[in-house]
Amino acid sequence: MRSSFLFAHIKLSRIQKPKKPVPPVKNSCFPRSSFHMDSVLLKIHSRSSDIILLAFFSGNDISDNSKILSNKNYRPFFIYEDNNLVLLLNSIDLNQFKITLNNILNQYDMKLSDTIFSDVLLKIESIGSYGIKSGKKIYKFGFGQSPFPVPESVVSALKTNANKHTYLPMQGLEALRSAIADNLNKINNNFNKEDIVIGPGTKELMFLTQIAFQGEVLLPAPSWVSYQPQAFIAKNTVHWIQTTKSSNWFPTAEQLENKIKSIKNKNLLLFINSPNNPSGTVCKNLQEIAEVAKAHKLIILSDEIYSQLTFDNQYRSISNFYSEGTIVSSGLSKWCGAGGWRLGFFAIPEQLSALKNSLKILSSESFTSVSAPIQYAAIEAYKGDHSAYLNTVRKILSFAGNYVYENLKSNVINVTKPEGGFYLFPEFTNAKFSSSSEMCKDILNKTGVALLPGSDFGIDNKKMLARLSYTDFDGSSFLSNTIGGKKLDHATIKKYAPNIVEGVAKLKDWSKAL
Repeated sequence: MRSSFLFAHIKLSRIQKPKKPVPPVKNSCFPRSSFHMDSVLLKIHSRSSDIILLAFFSGNDISDNSKILSNKNYRPFFIYEDNNLVLLLNSIDLNQFKITLNNILNQYDMKLSDTIFSDVLLKIESIGSYGIKSGKKIYKFGFGQSPFPVPESVVSALKTNANKHTYLPMQGLEALRSAIADNLNKINNNFNKEDIVIGPGTKELMFLTQIAFQGEVLLPAPSWVSYQPQAFIAKNTVHWIQTTKSSNWFPTAEQLENKIKSIKNKNLLLFINSPNNPSGTVCKNLQEIAEVAKAHKLIILSDEIYSQLTFDNQYRSISNFYSEGTIVSSGLSKWCGAGGWRLGFFAIPEQLSALKNSLKILSSESFTSVSAPIQYAAIEAYKGDHSAYLNTVRKILSFAGNYVYENLKSNVINVTKPEGGFYLFPEFTNAKFSSSSEMCKDILNKTGVALLPGSDFGIDNKKMLARLSYTDFDGSSFLSNTIGGKKLDHATIKKYAPNIVEGVAKLKDWSKAL
């Protein structure tokens, strides 16, 4: 039997003197995954260390270890009992495992939420496996990825430059940085090529920035799933600002002001993501937030990865109100359908040059430079005229989003009308579960509709919120049959996005049956 181990990184500063004596067990630490259980047992007996913390993948170990074997025995499992780590040879379930792990962590005044890992991608992968194993049709409303093809001229540019094989400057190809700066300045920013840093996706640049930044992090809830784990790895304290539907899922200026006043450390980094993942809403009070940030000299990281997918095509950046303190983040993944190409950028004003220099140093010691063919192709992406492509993409996403919105909203489903990107954030007010995670599991089991729970985005897990991505359709077919000003109606979405129609109907029926 194979057993997959995921090791939690724990901030040492949180470890205090145990409430009780340390469990008298001899343990070992294995910095890798997929050990055979017999190998693990052997190593535990052959080595000695203070404590071992094993976290198991629930889809593999917890479920498999509870299954009876042909010899009527159960696979081996450890529990914490009477201050000892005990080998158990009978059934165990996930709840028992959580109790066991929490009992161990309690010895060190810790809890499961103190571990760093976010398992959102693992959840998405396990959902796919679930569909294959069960034979059930899965409506993929959990994964946020553009369904549209990369524009043909950009693909052609990649083919033309496939022979480019030398290392490029760490900061990025000069012609590409100039093209990005010119593109940004169309919405009244004031950047030049020297302000631009190219990276293998914005996620990498955000992570390195969190490492370089010496301070604490402000996150609106809900926020994209990777902001908080990255802060944890970088040992940055996170302060959440809980938002509501009434404020379009963004913090108010008053909330931000009060939160800043409650924090001793005034060196703060604020994340703003508009259009927002997971809510699909656009921030309406950018100027007010900017004024508070400017007054307190906050640094703002403005995640604008969905900016070109704003449905009214009237995007406004917070950098227009606070240029000297705002880092603009974007890339090819969402508007260009090129997530797998891994190219993103930061636009960093001259006033934050010290942070930019630190980022450049960290970049040189990590990814070195972004793929040369991708950078050359990206010049075409940012210099070329893709207005017809983008107008049609926005038209389709707006129509699909509004279709889901109109068909979901009811007296038991609260949802905000989408304004950009490809997400909705519905709340199921009549759902009575212990957590949003439990609710999403029930939805998946009963309908085949895969959603991500609101708790993954910093929302209280008692609130029955979930992220819905309306991209489960063939973007190539939808795009080719819509370009040219063709009218979109119910027949169109039924033909080119049948999974959206079917999944929404199943989700609505599920809510009515509660």
